[in-house]
Amino acid sequence: MFACPPIFLRYGLAGLLSVGLLTFAAPAPAEQVLCTDCTGISDCVPVCWKFNNARGGKGYELGRHAPATALHWAGRTRSSPASAADPVLERLIQRIASQAKIDPALVHAVVRAESGFDRFAVSRKGAQGLMQLMPDTAREVGVKNPFIAEQNLQGGVAYLRRMLDLFAGNTRLALAAYNAGPTAVLAHGAIPPFPETRRYVDKVLAFRDEIHARR
Repeated sequence: MFACPPIFLRYGLAGLLSVGLLTFAAPAPAEQVLCTDCTGISDCVPVCWKFNNARGGKGYELGRHAPATALHWAGRTRSSPASAADPVLERLIQRIASQAKIDPALVHAVVRAESGFDRFAVSRKGAQGLMQLMPDTAREVGVKNPFIAEQNLQGGVAYLRRMLDLFAGNTRLALAAYNAGPTAVLAHGAIPPFPETRRYVDKVLAFRDEIHARR
């Protein structure tokens, strides 16, 4: 395992370098290791990138290929959130959603609404990764590192499947529960009267319908 130096998720790469919060370790010549810690986010697993200068500076996230970028806030990415997944991620969504017997277009829509397909997104409430799992939820569904795309999708889809089962396949109520929690939906017997939740449900369904319209 890599030894992870401290870093705050809230800073961009340039900001971290300027204030001295980003540090590098060199375990071997031509290699550097960059890790994030989970300051302020309980039960989070750090993410490390290994940079091999001899191979063009590409990063490897916990042994897997990953972009050499720092984590950043969901909704405040370096560019506008993407409206479509890259082909590799799209195939991953298709496979995991199909295994859970969920419409892949719905999972695609949830990922788009939650993170804009940014696997390193972190919300100000501490939700993490593609499907914006809160640490307690991630632990509940067996996700050890929410910033690895496959783990996050498996956990998020498993949780969405639970919500669909809990609300007898009612997609609108399941999405409301995904956003606001099942307790709130059960307490109101309907989509809770929270503007954020109502906007969220409408947004996800609109994204899903866009995908269906293109097929």
